Amino acid sequence: MSDVHAASGLHHSPDGQTTAQLLLTHAPPRLSHETDETVAAGMRALAFCLHLGPLTDPPRFVGPLLSLDRGMISLDYGNDHWVFRVTPVAPEWRRAVIMQGVDVRLLLTTRPTPLGLSQAETSTYLDECVRDGLARWGTTRLRRRY
Repeated sequence: MSDVHAASGLHHSPDGQTTAQLLLTHAPPRLSHETDETVAAGMRALAFCLHLGPLTDPPRFVGPLLSLDRGMISLDYGNDHWVFRVTPVAPEWRRAVIMQGVDVRLLLTTRPTPLGLSQAETSTYLDECVRDGLARWGTTRLRRRY
């Protein structure tokens, strides 16, 4: 998970509903044992652990997988010893998720993401992943402690 990256954003629908977005991608292979195929296999395994579904289906609710601990937001992917820290996120995203309790749409791509993409290049990359069936999604939210 060390080369898995998260990018956050907010989507405001025309009807006034806000959805927090969290894009999960993996950097290109950099270690001697990594290839595009091993990266893709690892991301498919992560998508399975998160119960993400294909984009051809409506995004399913995968449970409250986000937690807040000492100011850090983490994504629980089912490992007993590790969680994925979601950093950095904009203050507006944090407020929406923590204070307003909005849903978080997870989008995970299995194709390694080239580094240093512009916003337009990222959009093209995502369009290609969607077109090629290389993305999975689901909806989560912050786990509440009472």
